[in-house]
Amino acid sequence: MVSLILALLIAGYFFARKGPNPAPEYSKAVPSAPNRSVSSSSFKKVRAQVRAKNAVQAAQREAFLKEGWQFVQTDPPDARVMDLDINSLSSLEAEFQAHLQSNTFSGEMLDRVRDIALRTEKQKTRFLAIESLGRSNDVRAQENLISVYEKVDESSVQSQILGLLKPSSLDDSISTFLIHQINESASTDEVKAQAAMPLIVLGLSKSMSEPPQGLIRRIDPHWQMKFRELYQTVKSGGKSYARSSN
Repeated sequence: MVSLILALLIAGYFFARKGPNPAPEYSKAVPSAPNRSVSSSSFKKVRAQVRAKNAVQAAQREAFLKEGWQFVQTDPPDARVMDLDINSLSSLEAEFQAHLQSNTFSGEMLDRVRDIALRTEKQKTRFLAIESLGRSNDVRAQENLISVYEKVDESSVQSQILGLLKPSSLDDSISTFLIHQINESASTDEVKAQAAMPLIVLGLSKSMSEPPQGLIRRIDPHWQMKFRELYQTVKSGGKSYARSSN
């Protein structure tokens, strides 16, 4: 329960985000669902996995802080670093990290941040680049997060990105991407639950006591009941998460 509440606090800035996000990149049609269903026991395991992944991410952040990653008042890093050839990344990793940690980007610079996330071989640099994209309120940042998600086949990176996506409406391109992950037959139940979370938080921020039918109809029929159950779990403050761990 505690980890879920922490996750909701992290996701709290979803509530304040506004602005158009048109032109979905994914079809709204529900793909042919495989002939399978998600059992209640399986879904309880997913809940536990999501809680564990939240704990892992929190531990990762804590470890980085112990290594000296603190947001303190210092001289700003040289902005020219971001203008350097991306091929210099490996030799100037620390400089890129300092700039990513200390600044919020917008416009075309967000493409540079995306490229750093894709090109770096350092976990810290990729983590900082993704966090930097997540801090931006620019729609372009959200598009770039999705781009990184699709190109980096690493579950911890994809999990981090899912937690940073900020749909502004239940039918914008970000919501459509999240629904696509729920409906994707290759997605694990854990990924489906993580993709559902920003949609649920957005719905609750709009005082929707139940997920709207328009949204439910876009979700794989085999996962609609589980989405409703997860929605009510979050609405009730994670009580069923606590029960499932007993």
